[in-house]
Amino acid sequence: MGNCGMITGAFSSDTTISTPVAINKGGTGQTTAQAAIDALTAVSGASTNEVLTKDGSGNAVFAAAAGAWVGTATSNLAMGNYNISATGTILFTAGSFQISSGSITSTKTQCKLDTEGYASTDNLDVNAGSVVGNLLIYSTTSSSRDVTIVNDTGTGKRHILGSDFTCDTIYDTATFFQLHDDDRIELLSSSDNI
Repeated sequence: MGNCGMITGAFSSDTTISTPVAINKGGTGQTTAQAAIDALTAVSGASTNEVLTKDGSGNAVFAAAAGAWVGTATSNLAMGNYNISATGTILFTAGSFQISSGSITSTKTQCKLDTEGYASTDNLDVNAGSVVGNLLIYSTTSSSRDVTIVNDTGTGKRHILGSDFTCDTIYDTATFFQLHDDDRIELLSSSDNI
């Protein structure tokens, strides 16, 4: 073997390097990338939906991700007051709620409101079911029954909107969000679609 200015004293004319290059010769001893990774990290056995983590002794191992959700093409993921479809579309939950003594109990996003006893008008003072993180979109179930969302009644899970807002057609909406755990359901927007 000829003289190479970069390597001195490491090789003689009888030195041969086999492929794949063994780990003790500076290689991986493997012919594929995954096999090389497994050989060099001393961690093997990774399968689909596993991540590299540490076990209780601090050794590197492949394992299922803690708390991870793995979806399938035929399932929906329920997330509080909305769902995520198998295709990634957000689907807001909906429901119809009849007011009783100025209150409803809902965590649904789309809340179609109806008056108590189907009266021609009614007030919504509180939403006893609202929790932190709720997005609430109110409308009336009928253009012949007006629902007025009352501004800040001072008690309970009350709506904070500056002034009362009346849904007098099925196209009127008021959108709220409960950001804090202090019973205040804050107005994001309202739309009076005459």
